[in-house]
Amino acid sequence: MIFILLSTNYKGFSQQDSLFDLSFEDLMNIPIVAAGKQEQTIAEIPASTVIILRKEIEEFGYHDLKSILNNIPGYYALSNLGIDIYGVRGYAKGKGSNFIILLNGTKITDENILRFYQIPVENIEKIEVIRGPMAVMYGNNAFFGVINIITEKDSNPSDYNNLAAISNGSWNTFNTSFKVTATQKDLRFNLDFAYNKSDGMDVPLDPMMKRPEKMNDPLFKGSNDDGLNLPEYAQRTKNLLNKESLFFNLNGGFRDFYYNVFFNESKNKHYYYFPSLETGSEFIHRNVTFMAGYNHSFSETFRIDTRLRYSRRYSHFDYKILFEGFYGYDIYNIAEVEGEINFFWRPIKHLDITGGIQYENMFENLNEGDVPAGGAQNMYFQIVNIGDEAVTASAYTQVSYKPIKNLNLVGGIRLEKSYGYGMDFEFDKGLAVPDSLKRHYAGYKPDGEIIALPRAALIYTINKNNIFKLLYGQALKRPDVTTIADDMSDISKGEKDAYSEPEFIETFEFNYFSFISKKFNFNISIYWNNLDNLLVERNEIVDDILRAWWSNSGKINTKGFELNLKAKPINSLLIDFSGTTQSTKNMTFDTDGSFSPELLLNFKLLYNLNQSYIFSIIGNYTSLMKPYFDPKPIFDNDGNSTGEYVGRTADDVPAYFTVDLNFRWQADYLKNFYLNINASNIFDQQILYPTFPRNSAWADKGTLGYGRQFYFTLGYKF
Repeated sequence: MIFILLSTNYKGFSQQDSLFDLSFEDLMNIPIVAAGKQEQTIAEIPASTVIILRKEIEEFGYHDLKSILNNIPGYYALSNLGIDIYGVRGYAKGKGSNFIILLNGTKITDENILRFYQIPVENIEKIEVIRGPMAVMYGNNAFFGVINIITEKDSNPSDYNNLAAISNGSWNTFNTSFKVTATQKDLRFNLDFAYNKSDGMDVPLDPMMKRPEKMNDPLFKGSNDDGLNLPEYAQRTKNLLNKESLFFNLNGGFRDFYYNVFFNESKNKHYYYFPSLETGSEFIHRNVTFMAGYNHSFSETFRIDTRLRYSRRYSHFDYKILFEGFYGYDIYNIAEVEGEINFFWRPIKHLDITGGIQYENMFENLNEGDVPAGGAQNMYFQIVNIGDEAVTASAYTQVSYKPIKNLNLVGGIRLEKSYGYGMDFEFDKGLAVPDSLKRHYAGYKPDGEIIALPRAALIYTINKNNIFKLLYGQALKRPDVTTIADDMSDISKGEKDAYSEPEFIETFEFNYFSFISKKFNFNISIYWNNLDNLLVERNEIVDDILRAWWSNSGKINTKGFELNLKAKPINSLLIDFSGTTQSTKNMTFDTDGSFSPELLLNFKLLYNLNQSYIFSIIGNYTSLMKPYFDPKPIFDNDGNSTGEYVGRTADDVPAYFTVDLNFRWQADYLKNFYLNINASNIFDQQILYPTFPRNSAWADKGTLGYGRQFYFTLGYKF
């Protein structure tokens, strides 16, 4: 689906232009970078595209990334008491990422970037969302596409260069943001800084539980052996979901050279398997990324873009669960480098060839932990051996050819290979426990096979007001090194003879975009996603011991239809409606898909009164969703499988409808100042999200989302 929300910098238009200053026809010529690693227009991109610019963020009062992504057709936000998760076109997964995240074109490989970190919306100039498999251009993890978050301003001299803003809102939420941008001849400079903190929700636990009385039952006892024995303070989330985040970004360039330095630290409390106790379970994440690149045109027909990235991630997980005095932690240190060279060649007028090579090297992945209260002490996991490296190398090419003026044929392929690496970890060393619990594993993951990932598209421009596309693509998601480490422990037991393989997605899509008039347009999309080889946790009793491992046995199918209508009946009024209907099936177990609403509806209305007063309203409807389907087999007393599975671990969560209101004021005599007042979920609708495995043991009715919230922002542009 081609769904354009705002214009970007084109023919003198700026990211700060108002919706009301642009005709719908102008939107067709928007340059978009993330889809092909170069500027392309809508008619050239073999994918569904959504663009959101600073003006819309301001006018609709989006206060975080979650509120932005929740208003993109096909996307829907989930939350698991402190962990933000995003579903895309009927598929969501609690672990791992479903799409590539870029910051100013730089890949952010930390999967927690959207879960915990908060890139402040006041610093965002533009978001490019490219939907559909993007493996040809980006490789591993581009399952559902690419999200490129851009903080760098365009070069339009009429716009402000700097910004300072402060916000305060519900749950003692506080934000402050600064942006400084400067250009001097060939030198470009952009600095973003932001700080955020919040006490998080303060809600009772009992609406999330079928049997609230088990909060007072003895630990793991009671009528169903599932007591939690929670003290009174722990029967609410107060002071147990606190958040704090620091964001720093520096990017710019000189002539053909460019750079990006990104740092983010977050401290987030959340619920880890069981309700939190004492001061709460806190996760600390730090991510620092350095990128330097060189983009040079050797002629009007040939250009190269090369870049080198270094990233280091640190995570510290503190667990305070089960009983007061329980203590446990995990520490992760991960470091990697990536290099890529891309070329763009136009040998003849109607032929464009893009290609490149890419090299990724994770040279450090260290995990150490200590959970003495749980019977595990001094755990040490050297997942990638010292001196060893987890390497992936790939090469790709994509060709775009126009045999006639209105027809564009696109085809591409990526060849990708992962190389082997050694692993070593020990468990329970130094603790006086039976030898059967003391384990030392060492192994070597062998080289993977070369995998070919194709894409193809037919794009036909009927006339300047009508375009349709036929799209096909594949993508993969390789198992992370922690999953491979799990495999290794089971291989050493002789229960498996192979490591986990990559997961795959295959997508067929048709979309059509039409400008009926300057006042009205619509677009539709029909898609069919086949997800195969998905990792599913398997269990089996061997010699009276329950053993678990990962198996590539999951298969999911989603068929969907999306519609977007946009109308501007008068110059001061914009009406925007989108709807998604989809059907998701778990083909492995012949059941309805988890975390997949059948219906998503979004309605937006924006009224602009003489540019000084802007009113907007957003309505979102999400239909019923089913929780996690547990594929663990059920065994009888003799250890034999009954042929049945655990199945749904919690209740279906009901549909919900929310309404958000926003008011923005910018007086003529104070043009540099603005005031924004936002109220989300104004009717305080109770939201329950389906549980994932980590919370389903107790939150068997679902996990609560935010109720009514208010945000006040005062900003100054200069």
